[in-house]
Amino acid sequence: IKRLDKLAGDAHKDRGLFLQIQPLWDDYKKLRKKEGYSEKVKGIRWMLEEFRVSLFAQELGTACPVSAKRVAKLFAA
Repeated sequence: IKRLDKLAGDAHKDRGLFLQIQPLWDDYKKLRKKEGYSEKVKGIRWMLEEFRVSLFAQELGTACPVSAKRVAKLFAA
């Protein structure tokens, strides 16, 4: 319910947050097709989910520090 209340308040902000995660998600899908469900791919997926929480549900908190830059580093590793 909180999520829907926030969306009603500022849909443009949500669109901006979505645009931060979408390119990373596209990269993840490409990597998954290439490597399957390797440990690296699973780790990236976990970080993407944590990043999504940090963007859309900050009050929940994340298990570890996460940002777009940190996720991008995982792809490069």
